[in-house]
Amino acid sequence: MGSCMCCTVDDFTQGEFRNPRAHVVNTSDKRIGDYYDWDNSRQIGTGTCSYVYRAKERKLGGSNKVEHAVKKILRSDGDSRVQNEIERMYALDHPNILKLLKHFEDDQCTYLVMEICEGGDLFDIVSQSAHTEQQSAGVMHQLFCAVAYMHKNEVCHRDLRPENLMLSKKAPLENNVLKVIDFGDAALLDKPGVLCSTKVGTAYYSAPEVLAIRGTRYGLECDMWSCGVIMYVLLSGRLPFKGFNEKTTVNKVLDGTFDFPRDLFANVSQAATNLISRLLSKVPQQRCTANQAVTDQWTKMTDLPQTRIPLDSAATSLRACVQTNHFQQVALHTIARHSTSRVEQDRLRDIFLQLDLNQDGTVTADELKQGLVKAGISDQLMSQIAQVVDIDGSGAIDYTEFLAAAMDRRKMLEESACWSAFTHFDKNNDKFIERSELEEVLKSPLLGDAWDMQTRDLDEIMQKLDTNKDDRISYSEFKNALKNM
Repeated sequence: MGSCMCCTVDDFTQGEFRNPRAHVVNTSDKRIGDYYDWDNSRQIGTGTCSYVYRAKERKLGGSNKVEHAVKKILRSDGDSRVQNEIERMYALDHPNILKLLKHFEDDQCTYLVMEICEGGDLFDIVSQSAHTEQQSAGVMHQLFCAVAYMHKNEVCHRDLRPENLMLSKKAPLENNVLKVIDFGDAALLDKPGVLCSTKVGTAYYSAPEVLAIRGTRYGLECDMWSCGVIMYVLLSGRLPFKGFNEKTTVNKVLDGTFDFPRDLFANVSQAATNLISRLLSKVPQQRCTANQAVTDQWTKMTDLPQTRIPLDSAATSLRACVQTNHFQQVALHTIARHSTSRVEQDRLRDIFLQLDLNQDGTVTADELKQGLVKAGISDQLMSQIAQVVDIDGSGAIDYTEFLAAAMDRRKMLEESACWSAFTHFDKNNDKFIERSELEEVLKSPLLGDAWDMQTRDLDEIMQKLDTNKDDRISYSEFKNALKNM
C-alpha cells in the first residue's frame, strides 16, 4: 500500500484484517454431528447461501434438551466472508448483539451455533402488528446502543435492516430484547485512514455513499443512515426511498430527498421526525452519530421506563468471584456464554445496563464501584472485584465478563451450561481434558494480556483438578472444581 494515507478494507488481506482480540474457538478437529442434532427438513430461516435450523445440543449420557440456532453456510459462498462473520461475532460482546457460541466446518459447509431468538425478526413485527411510538423508541434505543458499541470498536455493520434485527422471545416489544445479526459484510476500520468502498447491503437501507459510483469511500456513518430508514419504517410502515425497481430505488437514495406524509406521520412527534432528519442527512459528516442518537431528546423522552434492580441481587456472586482462580474464571466465562437461563440473563442484563452509565456497552471500574457502593461493598473489595471481573485485562468489563461474575452460582452449575463449557475445553471430544487442551484454552485471546501463564501455574491447576491423578480431567472433576468455588 506504500505511503497511501487513505485505504479501503478491500486492500487488506484476511490475515491483516483479523482482529487479534477475537476469541476464535478452534473447532477444526470437531464434527458438529457429535455435538448437535437437528431436523434438516425444518428450517427456521434462510439466506442467499445459508439455512438456519433449530438444533438440540447432545449432552453427556445422550439426553438432548437445550436448543440453539445453527446457521449452515455453503462453502461456495466464499470463505473470507464467512470467516469475517465468525471473527466479528466472537469479538463483539453486547446485550443487543447475537452471541456466537461455537462454529464447525466440513468440506462443504460452515456451521455457526448461536443463541436462538424465538421472537422472529423486526420485519415481521413491522408488517404484522401495530405498535406505539413509545415502543418504537424502545426498539431504536436498543439498536442505537448496539451500533454505538460496534462503532466504539471500529466495526461497521453495513447491512442493518429489519430482517437482520431479531427479537429474543415471543413477547411485546416493551418486554423484548433486540439482537443485531449477520456480520458477513461487517468491516473493521481499526487503522488510520481506512474506509470501505464495496457496495454491500440492500438498496432500501443503504446510504448514498455506499451506492455511489465504484471507488467512493465511506465509513461508520453509513450505519446511521440505515438506522434512520429503520426508524422511519417503524413509525410509518413505509420506506422513505422506494422506486419501481432497484435502479429507481438507488436513484432515490442517491438524491436523498424524502418527506413525512401527513397521513403517515400525523401522530408522530416532532422530536422523532427531527431525529430521522439528522440520521438521513445526505452528507455523512453531518449525520447523527450513534452516541448522539442514544442520548437524543426523542430517545430519552419516549424511552420505556425500566425498573431499577438493586445490585444487592448480584452482590453475593460478585463477592465470591474474588476467590476464584484463573481456570474458574475462564470456565465461568464460558458457562455464562452458554447459559440457557433467560430469566437470569434478563435480570443481569438490566443490572449491567444500569451500571453502564455512558451506555457504551462496557462497564468501567468507576461505573462498577458507583453501583457497588449502593450494595454496601467496601472500597478494598470493590477494587478486587473490578480487577477480577475484567478477565481480559482490557480496562473495562464486557457484558459476558459481568454475567460470569454476577450470575447465581446455582444457575452456573446447570447441567447444560456446565457440559457446554466442558466441551469447550475437551478439544478432541474424548470426554476428558488433557493438559495440552487446558493450556490451549487458558492461553487463548480471551484472556488478553491479563495473565502471563507460567508452566508452574498450569501444573498447579492440573494438580488441583485431577483428583484421581490419572493425568486428565473428567467431567465430574471439572464440575466439582466449579462446585467448590
